[in-house]
Amino acid sequence: MAAFELFGTASCPHTREMREWLEWKGYEFVEYDVDADHAARTRMLEISRGQRTVPLFGGRWNRSADRLARPRLRGVSLAHVTR
Repeated sequence: MAAFELFGTASCPHTREMREWLEWKGYEFVEYDVDADHAARTRMLEISRGQRTVPLFGGRWNRSADRLARPRLRGVSLAHVTR
């Protein structure tokens, strides 16, 4: 199972930017289109405490490890999800 989840929409440029960055870094992640998948939208709202903005990136991530290599990702919300 992937360590990260990316909640977004097909038409969102910020979701596309986040997806490309995750792929460039080689991270395994699961992407959910909250416009097309009602269950994913419900999960996103639960973990974000009602936030409806996309993209939402969730998972266990050591932010300090990637701070210098991470490009500026405008419009990306981070949700720390523990399982």
